[in-house]
Amino acid sequence: IKTFWEFFNRVDVVAKSPHGMRILKTLIYMTFLIHVNASAYYAVSAYEGFDANEWVYNNEGNAYVRCFYFAFRTATSISGKMVKPTNNFEYIFMVNSWLNGVFVFAFLIGQIRDIVATATQNRQQFRQLMNQTIRHMNSLNLPAELQKRVRLWLSHTWEQQKLNEENILNLLPIKMKTDIAINVHYKMLSKVKLFHGCERMVIRDLVVKLKPVLFLPGDYICKKGEIGQEMYIVNEGVVQVLGDTGNVLASLSEGSVFGEVSVLGIPGCSRRMAD
Repeated sequence: IKTFWEFFNRVDVVAKSPHGMRILKTLIYMTFLIHVNASAYYAVSAYEGFDANEWVYNNEGNAYVRCFYFAFRTATSISGKMVKPTNNFEYIFMVNSWLNGVFVFAFLIGQIRDIVATATQNRQQFRQLMNQTIRHMNSLNLPAELQKRVRLWLSHTWEQQKLNEENILNLLPIKMKTDIAINVHYKMLSKVKLFHGCERMVIRDLVVKLKPVLFLPGDYICKKGEIGQEMYIVNEGVVQVLGDTGNVLASLSEGSVFGEVSVLGIPGCSRRMAD
């Protein structure tokens, strides 16, 4: 039993679907208890004598299958037309079997409840965040259109499962944080022409400075004439560059960079421009 729990604890750490592994662990544990009860039923039958009465195993067919079937029906309280015990010892055995069945299924239901609660914890937190945000926006009397954009941004962030990488990585040592950032962002940075030919150490220093930013369709990232303080790298989606009349001047796809001039410190080039 100890080895069983240790094995699943280790698997639970590395499994891609820990909730499924926990359900499997619970089902295996339940099956094991029924197996023990089936073995006990066979031992009682052998002690009293096979086919000694209608309650004991009659020594026909496959012994394990017949005894396991009996133990399963007893544990699940599926009595049906099961034969009643014929003596006190058999009554005690049946009471113990039913108590074990109650324990098994109470344990199973409790485990499934905990698994479901854990699996839906993030969704509950999202709903609480959404409700708090809506109440706060209502207290500020924000326009309905702005409230709609905020709700859309929160919903889109949740659907895309975009987590705050900075908060997660800050929990790790700097070396591990850098290695993770390299694995996540190096492929993207390698597509950026601005960084072609840069040494790997330069890339390592850059990736830990990157911060994910999510924009909804139709959002303005920056406008002409604004003071630029950030450089943007398109990781997913398409960014359109619009002219003064609203016409599309260019479309930036994955790997494109914009805003790099503003952060290079060139005098007179800190303001955003479309060219």
